[in-house]
Amino acid sequence: MRIRPIKTAIIAVLLTTGMARAQNMTFTIDPILSQFTLTVTTLLMGTPLATSAQGAGSLVTGFGGSILADVTGSTIQFLPGSLLSALNSGSWLPGNDYAAGDYLTASDPANYGMVTDLRSLGFSSTEPSAVRDLQISLVMGTPVSLTGGVFDEGGITTDYTDGTVFYSVGGYPPVTDLTTVTPNPTQSSASPATVTTLGNETTLVMPFAMHSEYYVNMLLVQQDYAGTLYGTYSIPEPSTLALLLLGGPAMAGLARRRRGPQANNE
Repeated sequence: MRIRPIKTAIIAVLLTTGMARAQNMTFTIDPILSQFTLTVTTLLMGTPLATSAQGAGSLVTGFGGSILADVTGSTIQFLPGSLLSALNSGSWLPGNDYAAGDYLTASDPANYGMVTDLRSLGFSSTEPSAVRDLQISLVMGTPVSLTGGVFDEGGITTDYTDGTVFYSVGGYPPVTDLTTVTPNPTQSSASPATVTTLGNETTLVMPFAMHSEYYVNMLLVQQDYAGTLYGTYSIPEPSTLALLLLGGPAMAGLARRRRGPQANNE
């Protein structure tokens, strides 16, 4: 079996450099490290109504998912299909089954849970609300400069691909479908995002800040998500890539040897 000189050169480069640059990377988001805090501001004609957590940890949760990125030596671009999925932080009110009639007393798993003081509107107490099934997409329309492994995370297009906010009052059913809400692009932070490679693993660390707002009857609800994304991509070992390159000629040679006797017998 003969291997063309160009393939021999490629294999030699892979084995001596220890890493092959992969332009298309899928970063798997670590939900333990990627914790996002939700801050909710509810305004009545410009006057804020007190909004707070339903319980310990109800406004903080982890996010999983993956970031599909095209990475070169000088640019990075998040591609369509990049998606963040929120984990449940606990069971919070109201429940998600309004038909059952016990949604005010029976809690259900939710990403976030909060309470808002609506007594100025004639209600007797604070009212609970909960965010469920939250998913956020991230896309860069054009490549972003990547210098020394650092890039500006501001201006990334975001969208709610799923998610519902459940309320205890405000209609029937009293919910907001977040896919009808258009969030703002991500905001830049004092700490830039980074892409670093150690051994065969590339790590993405990106501060995340996103704002969205919508109306519930006469109330303006503002949501601010803030946290840091941690994602990893494992680069194939050089030896694996070399075997893949060698495998093609080897299989071709084996096929020719198998065809040889058949040709002689015809």
